[in-house]
Amino acid sequence: MQIASVGAVTCLMRGNIGEIVSIPGGADLSRWILRECSEIAGACGHPPSASFLQDQTAQLTAQGSQLTSSMYRDLKKGAPVEVDTILGDLLERGQKFGWTTPILQAAFVNLSIYQRGRERAKTTSPCEPPVLQLEVNCPSAAPPDV
Repeated sequence: MQIASVGAVTCLMRGNIGEIVSIPGGADLSRWILRECSEIAGACGHPPSASFLQDQTAQLTAQGSQLTSSMYRDLKKGAPVEVDTILGDLLERGQKFGWTTPILQAAFVNLSIYQRGRERAKTTSPCEPPVLQLEVNCPSAAPPDV
C-alpha cells in the first residue's frame, strides 16, 4: 500500500512529495490516493492501523519532502516501471470488491501509456529509411503586382 500510494502520486504528478504538496490541492490529492489504497487493503483483509495511516499521511503531505518512489525514479530515467505489478494488481483487487478508485486508475492509465510507448520505441527499427526531403530553390524575384 505504501509503495502504491507514493508511486501513484509521484508518478502521476511527476514530482516529489514536497513539490506536490506545495501546489494548492496537492496534499489533498496525496490523502485521496492513500485513502483509495487503504480502502482496497482493508477490503482484502489487511486494514491498515490508524497509526500507520497517520504516519503515511504525514509522509505524503510533508512540506519540503524529497520523498519519491522507485517507480518515479525509473520513470524519470526512461526505464521500465512496475505499473502492472504494483498499481495494476491493487486496482484488480479493488475492482473485485467493487471499489472505485479514480486517482489510482488515473495513475495506472498514465503509467501504462508510458510503458506501452517504451515498448513501441523498442520495436521501432533505428534503421528505418530516412524521410525524403525535397528542397525547392526559387529565384528571388519580386512578387507580381496584383
